[in-house]
Amino acid sequence: MTKLIYKDKSAQGLYKQIKIDLISCVYQPGERIVIDQLAERLRVSSTPVREILNRLAAEELVSIVPQMGFFMPMLTETDLRNLYSMQQIFLNWAVQRISQICSEDGLRRFSRLPFDISNLQDDQPLSSEQLAKLIGDFFLHLIQMGDNHEVTHKTNNLNDRLYQVRARENEVTDNFKEDLMALCAVYMQNDFLQLQKLMDGYFASRIALVPALISTY
Repeated sequence: MTKLIYKDKSAQGLYKQIKIDLISCVYQPGERIVIDQLAERLRVSSTPVREILNRLAAEELVSIVPQMGFFMPMLTETDLRNLYSMQQIFLNWAVQRISQICSEDGLRRFSRLPFDISNLQDDQPLSSEQLAKLIGDFFLHLIQMGDNHEVTHKTNNLNDRLYQVRARENEVTDNFKEDLMALCAVYMQNDFLQLQKLMDGYFASRIALVPALISTY
């Protein structure tokens, strides 16, 4: 593993960097996270690293094995189906909430996207990691429009936990980019009924892909 030196030694800076490492596949599923080695990479003592890993364990981004330490989680098929289903429930709520607000206020203020749509419309291919980030950003944007802090926080956590899996979706399906473009298109048109249908189809297809996704995880 490459030794890197990070400038931000604050607790929050270290937390963000360690979380980025966990999400971006620096560690593989089931791999042990050795506190002293991680502290050496970050050029800090082991105490703040241990505290941050405990915090990330509470967020279910790492697992604690008694008497052994911290490990990257190993998702089962049931785990992954539950994560997808939970995010679908939150998004169904968000779409219904946005539709209700538009209906009551007569507003079309929900057409903006959290990223430049030309990133998707361009013929330039996107990496699996880029696509995973874009769809996570889109889902989080929908939740934020529903204006519920607790659901937004939980969605952030789900995006973190699903990032590695989403980066693999592109390896087992040919229509990742097309699915995201279709979701964005109907959202920009404020067609929330169609958005709901497309969202249900998206999650149904991902849940059907769970065995293939787990085999590459």
